[in-house]
Amino acid sequence: MECDAVLLQGICVVNESMLTGESVPITKTALPNDQADIYRPETHKKETLFCGTEVIQSKSQGAEFTRAIVVRTGFLTAKGDLVRSILYPKPVDRKIYMDGLKFVAIAGVLGVIGTTYAGVSFALWGSPPEDIAWVVFNTITFIVPPALPAAMTIGNILAQRRLKKAKIFCISSKYINFTGSLDVFCFDKTGTLTEDGLDLKEMIPVVAGHFVSDVYHVDELNNQNFLIAMATCHSLAIINGKPSGYPLDEKMLLATGWEFKDGDNAGYAHVPSSIVQNPNDKKEIAIMRQFTFASSLQRMSVIATDQDQKELCAYVKGSPEMISSLCRKETVPTDFEEHLQAYTEDGFRVIALAWRRLPGNLNIEDVPNISRDNVERDLSFLGFLIMENALKKETNPALAELHQANIKTIMVTGDNILTALKVARDCDIIRRQDDIVRVKAQMVNGGPCVEFKQVENLDASVSLKKAQNKKSKKRDVNARSTRYAMDGKTFEIIREHRSDLLPKLSHRGSVFARMLPDQKAQLIETLQELDYCVGMCGDGANDCGALKTAHAGISLSVAEASVASPFTSQETNISCVPKLMKEGRCALVTSFGLFKHLLGCAYVEFLMILIFYYVGLNLNDPQYLYLDLGMVIIVTVTFGNMDAYPVLVPNKAPSKRLVSFSSMISLVVFLLFQAAVIVFTWSFLQVQPWFTAWKLDFEANDYTSYENTFIFYVICFIFILSSINFSHGPPFRKNMFTNLPFIFLAAVAFTVTSVLFLIHPEFLKDTFIHVNAPSKMYHYLIYSVVLLDYVVTIFVETYLIQGILVDKIVPKFSKRDRKYKILEETIRMESSLGV
Repeated sequence: MECDAVLLQGICVVNESMLTGESVPITKTALPNDQADIYRPETHKKETLFCGTEVIQSKSQGAEFTRAIVVRTGFLTAKGDLVRSILYPKPVDRKIYMDGLKFVAIAGVLGVIGTTYAGVSFALWGSPPEDIAWVVFNTITFIVPPALPAAMTIGNILAQRRLKKAKIFCISSKYINFTGSLDVFCFDKTGTLTEDGLDLKEMIPVVAGHFVSDVYHVDELNNQNFLIAMATCHSLAIINGKPSGYPLDEKMLLATGWEFKDGDNAGYAHVPSSIVQNPNDKKEIAIMRQFTFASSLQRMSVIATDQDQKELCAYVKGSPEMISSLCRKETVPTDFEEHLQAYTEDGFRVIALAWRRLPGNLNIEDVPNISRDNVERDLSFLGFLIMENALKKETNPALAELHQANIKTIMVTGDNILTALKVARDCDIIRRQDDIVRVKAQMVNGGPCVEFKQVENLDASVSLKKAQNKKSKKRDVNARSTRYAMDGKTFEIIREHRSDLLPKLSHRGSVFARMLPDQKAQLIETLQELDYCVGMCGDGANDCGALKTAHAGISLSVAEASVASPFTSQETNISCVPKLMKEGRCALVTSFGLFKHLLGCAYVEFLMILIFYYVGLNLNDPQYLYLDLGMVIIVTVTFGNMDAYPVLVPNKAPSKRLVSFSSMISLVVFLLFQAAVIVFTWSFLQVQPWFTAWKLDFEANDYTSYENTFIFYVICFIFILSSINFSHGPPFRKNMFTNLPFIFLAAVAFTVTSVLFLIHPEFLKDTFIHVNAPSKMYHYLIYSVVLLDYVVTIFVETYLIQGILVDKIVPKFSKRDRKYKILEETIRMESSLGV
């Protein structure tokens, strides 16, 4: 499709994987003729053919053509909106980049001071105006390194390459840094935590308003309508000669053993969409119309007739809660809730079936015009289908790794809340020691009524007790924490009418069930408002909005819709989540380390230039080239070529801010040490009896001097030290010595610089300015000072700053300034949630 179009006549089978990530065929039906409300693509998705999707099959159903009318084109279409979201993504948290700009602003102020100093110095020396201008502009490049923006992306690019090897693909490397800062991760259930496929475990039919014994094979069914509902109430289509559609529908039809055929040339007055046939008596049931499944309605239905075409029947399937509300009360068993709870709390997915005989005055010609509301009412309850959905084998190890690192995990699903609670228990999203409180909200007399019920886990059974009965019981909040569970209806009521409760419930919430796609995105936005850095992992169409809203969304779908998410994993399980977080932490530490390394080199070189300009000195071109290319660029390129640490360390995450105490103290201490070494080298040189001060000569343009020689080589050694000092290893990156290219280049740079300083071959005498001291012992003395500087600087950075100050002292005095931390303290101080 090259446009968005609404279907007016006929039926189409469409592949919407481009937009939704689900490659199963989707059936599109015609817009009802009696449609009362105004057509909107957002609410009439099942009648809309979207741009970018592929029409696999179309049926006119007796009419001359299948007709559709164009409603949107270009960037106004669904595909255009997707492309626009890629070209112009939502604003991301740019604190890192804003901190970088703050550093650059500070550097700019220093640059103004430095350029002023340089210009005045050379003016006092009597330099020509063109030389003064050259010196002024040259000084700016020292304080604001031009390679800084490129260097900041090196860690992300290398992490992106490693992720690709792990079959995780990223459409924008800037999102990798956010994965290193994640505090909470949300997961869809079906297809993400659990297997995609559903196995039919058993059937529980209803006869005369009562559940009968469990049935494990359709041959044992004594309710014919139950069997017909299983055979007809689906959205399957014949693709390449076999039924194709949602896995649940395929399993359900397969269990009946009925044959599924195309409705064309079937001999009916009104061409059905499809036909099912009982293999035993060859009885055919024609599906005349489908009302496709909608998440907001939690159901689907079909209108069917037999070969005689004397009567029309409606068959409906959906969530038990919704189906029971549409049925006549006398047909719903009195123990409906008990049966539903018994299966859902054991983790089974329960599908309800119902049917009704349509009024006799309706005939086949009226089918296209009948409204959905008139079909899906006054139903007779047929019973339950019990579907089994097992956890993926990778789910528990991956979640255990996240929990070990104290990453908060949340389940956000469209399934039943009791099923979700059981799965959450099984995979430890809710721990065994946690108290579970189920939150229910409903509108009473125009106002919200919120009820809290304690869920007590007693081995395999789950019972509900009102939380009020537990209020008198004191809990140790450090040992047992309260976790909340709610459904989408409750979430919506609280969000609209009790917004004061929403932050607390979202912060402590672990299970959100029966959530619509928009509600998933709203939950993530609520968590973000609490200053959480939120990740989301999902696999289907219902997750696209949440994947785009999260700081880091991971799609487990390999279809084209994965472009809506920053990350896509070809391994369709959540083992990709810990891998991504490890690489994110590694990339974040690499970016911060490179930033400090380049700024440290820039400030050190700036100090050198100020000293040189004070006496009228400068470096020659080979020296500048050796510093910038040999000491900075080559080593910097391999700085980030270090793998992520194999473990997500608990209670410790890399700093999310460049302008933080730990980053600032690390850089400042390094600069103070190096400034002391440079000043010592210059001062100690001047008190030597053989020292001859440099005399400026504009005509000679020769900078050969003791100051140039010794200070230049000390700066070279400091540049190498900077790269080693800020190349931190565990707990976020592997040890520096695993980065063989970096170690090799750093060793080569140190060796070459040592040779040039201590020996200085004769053939390089004209290339590098070099003046030997009268005694070689002075060279060795300065060399010893450099080695001592290496030992002291690395010791202070590794053991004192990172090991003691940052890891042990700073956390004790850090303020809990993030909203969710303040909220947690408030909750812990309360004996119970105030309503």
